Amino acid sequence: MTPATRFVAVAVLVALAVGAPVQAQTPEIVNAFAPETRLHAQQEPDDDRIQINVGDRQIALSASAWIPMTDTAPYARNFEAAADQPRSVSLAPRMFPQVLTFFLIQISDDRRSGTEIAPGEYLTVFKVDADEVAVLLSRDHGDYWIHSRERFRVPGVSRFPVQTDFARGSLVIAELRDEIDTTRHLLGQFIAR
Repeated sequence: MTPATRFVAVAVLVALAVGAPVQAQTPEIVNAFAPETRLHAQQEPDDDRIQINVGDRQIALSASAWIPMTDTAPYARNFEAAADQPRSVSLAPRMFPQVLTFFLIQISDDRRSGTEIAPGEYLTVFKVDADEVAVLLSRDHGDYWIHSRERFRVPGVSRFPVQTDFARGSLVIAELRDEIDTTRHLLGQFIAR
């Protein structure tokens, strides 16, 4: 234990002993695509929030960052990124805005497709057309799950047949690593509260 950690631990124990309230001060990131990162105590006004109900809890999205799409099923909510904001130093440009689907049901075994890259996270990357690759990423949140769809232009994939599924460790996935990790981070932020 470092001296700084020891000092904080002793301070918390002393505060508890004298009955002083101790409160965690952890920031909450509201949305990775919001114009600026805000702490939970400084949330955006309700008119800039989209609420998705998951049972008695809600997931909040920034209305300026996500555009509601037509929902074709009562158990899913679809959103398109409002702007194609640069997210990394990837050389692969995004072909279309990112689309997120919030499934308001538990993920079924047949939807756990692709490669499990972390517990509850499933990745599929395949060639769609000429130099275009689709990146599908799903994240299981227990009683709901989120599915992201993105398409990128990746030079050099034209030599592969259409529908080629790129496995873990491929050069295509390596080139898209920053984009994939950014999406993983984004999907992890949408927690029902």
